[in-house]
Formats: sequence, C-alpha cells, structure tokens
Amino acid sequence: LGISLTPESSREMAETRTLVKVCGLNSAEAACHAAASGADMLGFIFVKKSARYITPEAAVEIVGAVDKWIQENKKETPSLPQQGAERGEAKDAASWYTSQAKGVVAAIEKCKGNAAPLKVGVFMNHSAEFMNEMAKKSQPRHHPASWKRA
Repeated sequence: LGISLTPESSREMAETRTLVKVCGLNSAEAACHAAASGADMLGFIFVKKSARYITPEAAVEIVGAVDKWIQENKKETPSLPQQGAERGEAKDAASWYTSQAKGVVAAIEKCKGNAAPLKVGVFMNHSAEFMNEMAKKSQPRHHPASWKRA
C-alpha cells in the first residue's frame, strides 16, 4: 500500500512523534522486556498462518504478566480518545490515519513519560466478535481504580 503525501500531510506527520510497536510477541518475558525498553505498543498476531501466531489463551497469559509489570512499575494506562471520524468521512486514508495516530500520541504524552504500553492485535478474516473479545481480554486488570480508562 502506498500513500502519497501532500505538503500539508507531510507537515502534520512531522509534528507527530514516532510510535514504537514491538509485534509478534509470544512470551511474557519478551513482552515485559519490550515494555521495559519503552515500547509504546505490544503486538500480538492472531493470524494462524503466521510464524509469530499466538493462541488467544497464550495472549491472555502474556497480557496478565505485562499488567503485573505495569502495576509493579507504576505505569499509567493512556486514556485513549473516542474513535474519530469513520474512514469514509475523512477526506482520504492518510488524513484518517494521521488523525487517529495524533489521538494515540496525545494520550501517551499525557502520561508524561510514564505511559504503560498499549496492547494491539493483528487479525485477518476474524469476526468482529472475536476481535472485540480479544480487546476486552487485553484491558488492564491489575491497575488501581484511578488508572482505569475514562
């Protein structure tokens, strides 16, 4: 997929810091190491034909270990904004992705260097129900009440 950038979208992207996602994690040790190294996002691959595929059950275990690390290190879970405009409402794909990235960056920056990594999944031909279930299972479980999403 190629996206051509206009001078306007290039400036917008230059104002947005680079997010670091470590993807294909398949062990608690690797996920906690990525978190400790400052990853903004931890990625789990639910595509069975991928060499980095992880079962939903293993992902839940790893997320539990990461949540424990987050609690022990007193990291703050970024409070993500409500989803922005639907992709069809945006003037083009690049502007939609840029607006979404800005919202994530702003939420991370509100944590002032103490943000817990977000957990993300890679899916292919999964049902919305499966993806929503995995999202629910990746929510913070060990955090104090004050750290819950707004």
